[in-house]
Amino acid sequence: MPSRFAQILCHCDETLRRARLAAREGATDRHRVHDDARGRVVVEARPDAGPLDLPGERLDYDSGAAEPARALEALCSALARWLG
Repeated sequence: MPSRFAQILCHCDETLRRARLAAREGATDRHRVHDDARGRVVVEARPDAGPLDLPGERLDYDSGAAEPARALEALCSALARWLG
């Protein structure tokens, strides 16, 4: 059986992204796998950021949506449909 996978692109407005990064600076409650816990945060915006150029389903999640619960619900519904 061939492998199936889906990409979930999580994004938000640049101002919100920077505010979240600033709030995490120096935080000690982040899991050690996060680079921001070690002071290695990529602050520069990447205009090329987007889904990888791979086959498969691409799902979108705007973590800065005006109604985040609805955005998450929509993502979960799309993922459930994809899973069948």
